[in-house]
Amino acid sequence: MNSKRHDIVIIGIGGGALILANILASKGYKVAVFEKSPRPLFYHRGEIIQPYTIAILEQIGLLSHLLKEDIYRFHQVDFYKTTGQQLCTSDYQTLATPHPYGLVSTPELLIRLLLEGAEAKGVRLFWETQFQSVVREGKKVVGVNVARKGDSMTIDAPIVVGSDGWGSPVRNAFGIAARIHPYSGGFLTMGLPHPPHFGNRLRYYVGQEINMGLFPVSTSLLYLLYMVPVGKIKTLYDAGVTAFKQRLLSFNPEFCDVMNDSLTDLHSWDQTVFARCCKVTASSWVVDGGVLMGDAAHAMNPHTANGRNSAIQDAIVLSDVLEESFRKGDFRRQSLYNYESARRPDVTVLQRMGDEMAWVWETGWTPMVFLRDQIFSSLGRHPELMQKFVSTSSGVKIQQFTLRDRIATLLYSIKS
Repeated sequence: MNSKRHDIVIIGIGGGALILANILASKGYKVAVFEKSPRPLFYHRGEIIQPYTIAILEQIGLLSHLLKEDIYRFHQVDFYKTTGQQLCTSDYQTLATPHPYGLVSTPELLIRLLLEGAEAKGVRLFWETQFQSVVREGKKVVGVNVARKGDSMTIDAPIVVGSDGWGSPVRNAFGIAARIHPYSGGFLTMGLPHPPHFGNRLRYYVGQEINMGLFPVSTSLLYLLYMVPVGKIKTLYDAGVTAFKQRLLSFNPEFCDVMNDSLTDLHSWDQTVFARCCKVTASSWVVDGGVLMGDAAHAMNPHTANGRNSAIQDAIVLSDVLEESFRKGDFRRQSLYNYESARRPDVTVLQRMGDEMAWVWETGWTPMVFLRDQIFSSLGRHPELMQKFVSTSSGVKIQQFTLRDRIATLLYSIKS
């Protein structure tokens, strides 16, 4: 069995993990990242990059490279009923941030830039490498056992980071308990040709048990996300692609005019991916010598549009905490807990918001559909609440919606 040593071992290659690797490697730490797949795995989807993450990319020198690519910059998100009536607009230009806009890109573009940056900084990347177990001295994690192409390796490191998704074998190896809550709805995603008359905003459509997002990814590509209850996905598949397209085009005449040609390009379910959604609530994010980040610690509903962005925020906070731990030579849970205490409150707000959005946005109950639409349409006439919604959903400033906020929103919706 081979043995090697690094300062930090990260299990799982994702945006947050690679940001963390880039930051720590640039400061002279020996970082190794292990990924079980032979290459990055990407799906038929786009990815919203929120203002906070844009600032981080600028901080580590990658924003200028990203902006040279064919990606989509947006300032506003429009919400519509499926009948075509506009409900409200989320305006990023009202945000108090140096970057009052969002970006939409394909996941592979951002990951490619992060991989290039990591390799240039000396990060060791190990593909097709399976995490097996953690190595302990007493209760303290001091490394990992991994396997690659039949060879086993023990990697010694004072810090092991689990960034291996909501199922997280690393979390299990740490002995951290977690509640995993599967949502009733999943998302069917696909890439389509970008319609020439789509406009310069992102669009969300809501209806009775209908939730759909349309996000331009580039000058040539549009990302469509469509919520499907898990129990109904087989029925959707059995009905066929043609029936699905006909259903979308029946929403309203304007939608049909804009999307008809793009949907003509959809011929097979093989051009789509269906993903179930779940929430992870880990009892702790840290152990002696070990840390969880991203979905391994706190997977959330995609409605928040903050999953990847939250993992990247984890990376920023964690990099500072790890630097302090290395300076002191202290890798105990108490030292690492500063990361969890700084991040968990914001994550909890986003997870709760995701729960509420899943319940309200995906409802098929007619009275709730009516109330939801009334609430959406009244937000535009309540600047304080709209600002809180935009600030939180964009990740610029995470704010808890209070009981008073909810009552005010309800009263505004009733008056309207």
